[in-house]
Amino acid sequence: KYCLIYFILHTYFLFVFSEESIITISYGQIKGRVAKTFKNSTFYAFQEIPYAAPPVGSLRFKPPIPVNNWDGILDTTKNTKICIQAGGTNTLQNEDCLYLNVYTPVIPDSDEKLPVLFFIHGGKFLSGDGIYTAYGPDFFMDTQKLVVVVINYRLGPFGFLSTEDEVIPGNNGLKDQRFALQWVQENIQFFGGDPSQVTLVGQSAGSASVSYHVQSKKSTGLFRAAICESGTVLTPWSYQRYARDIAYQTAAAIDNSFTTNNTSQELLTLLQGVSAKELQAVAADQISVPSKHINTGFIFAPVIESGEDAVATDLSYEVLERGEINKVPMIIGMNSEEAITQVNSLGSFKKVMRTYDNDLTIIVNDDLHVDEATTQLTIGESIRKIYTDGLFQDDLASSVRFISDSRYSMNIIKYAQMISNFTEVYFYQFSYDGELGNVDSYIGRS
Repeated sequence: KYCLIYFILHTYFLFVFSEESIITISYGQIKGRVAKTFKNSTFYAFQEIPYAAPPVGSLRFKPPIPVNNWDGILDTTKNTKICIQAGGTNTLQNEDCLYLNVYTPVIPDSDEKLPVLFFIHGGKFLSGDGIYTAYGPDFFMDTQKLVVVVINYRLGPFGFLSTEDEVIPGNNGLKDQRFALQWVQENIQFFGGDPSQVTLVGQSAGSASVSYHVQSKKSTGLFRAAICESGTVLTPWSYQRYARDIAYQTAAAIDNSFTTNNTSQELLTLLQGVSAKELQAVAADQISVPSKHINTGFIFAPVIESGEDAVATDLSYEVLERGEINKVPMIIGMNSEEAITQVNSLGSFKKVMRTYDNDLTIIVNDDLHVDEATTQLTIGESIRKIYTDGLFQDDLASSVRFISDSRYSMNIIKYAQMISNFTEVYFYQFSYDGELGNVDSYIGRS
């Protein structure tokens, strides 16, 4: 009897206080690490677990497929890869990037069934990652008893290029997210998590992604609640209206003999044959010039597609009007002045606002379906007049408010109003009037 008690206690302390822990999931064994929070709470970190096969070679621009089982013990104690960023210089960038991190406050393989927070990062569908240094779980591990999952997903052309047909339907970044949610359903119990208590959370482009899953039939049953922080399917940047044109522009930038007379299959062959670095460089050039793409969707963003694997199959406004959603409780919200972060680079911000002043048709959303240039200009002038009596470039505080409203606030509020007709919604606005949180004190008035 006493020998048995000693053995159990000895095994427990060896497990808890060793620097690593080994568990078995559906695909094989993984080795995580024991970590401490800022307040010295213990948690278990499993970093860079593959949730899909590397999307390279012939799998570039294709939906994710399952990872192969592995032999031996896979080291999941650190992050070494993030998805390729358009214009980014981070040395961790790699096309082989479909990994996730799991953090748990309980001994893995225990009988606990904790709620699960599944987080999708933002970054304009062009940048960002889910690694420990970006989104560590410390505060959750200190204050909440839950399991945290954070993922990488494909970005830029790798995740969102589309020919708007069956060759490259698009939305592979969203399909990566859904695949990771399916992985959670199959594996989270090994970390002390409850697959029936997954809350899907996202910020900015990640928030828009969450709202796509809320209205996608293919995501039904993968989460029980959702939190949207600063983005929805109705924010103008979250849906690309001219994806095929952009795909062909991308191909032409690589091979100047490539034209719209070429087929989608020829485009796929061309773009699968170039290096990831070359494709990344083209994407960086495409996003470097201020343009109207903010009102036609981020240059690489979700699209409407068809097919059995489709995420978005109809205009989101119409889907919301019909109430064709996964009816889960939601928290939806925003910050008071979302666009203030864009003035971190004051010169670039002024350049954008100068571009708008020089051509006010740019700020007229394509979804208004106003085609006549003179009418567009009149509407653009009226919009600017709401915010400033002068030029945007001379009144940057008003410019921040205009961009915050047009790209975030009005669309987020509309989304919350529409979806609340069909499910339970809690709305918030985060405001802080302080030294770093007030737009007038931050950039002043001209």
